[in-house]
Amino acid sequence: MLYRSLRRFMFLKAAIGREPYYFPDVSLDTLLQCYTEGRCDYLKMDIEGSEYEVLEQAIENNSLVNVQQLAVEFHHWMTDRGCSATKRVVEMLRRDGYGIAWISRTNHEYLFVR
Repeated sequence: MLYRSLRRFMFLKAAIGREPYYFPDVSLDTLLQCYTEGRCDYLKMDIEGSEYEVLEQAIENNSLVNVQQLAVEFHHWMTDRGCSATKRVVEMLRRDGYGIAWISRTNHEYLFVR
């Protein structure tokens, strides 16, 4: 399961047995800085409705500047944001320099490239 918090996201993973294991909050900006050495060829995002908040913040912070390809599964059908939120984030990504390379038949998955 994925829980949201402002500017951060946290994964909740079931550990052995019934007790959950919590990973520490890590921002997308921190992940990219720590693990990409300045360049990220491909970033896949399937975070169950949190993509809107994470992408909006990443664009504001200029965190995606070195991400060449961005694959996103939008969850407009399962959030209260709806299709208008997906359209808004797609437009924000276009203004940030991304073009749309592919959209799935369901209109849920998008591939953006610089």
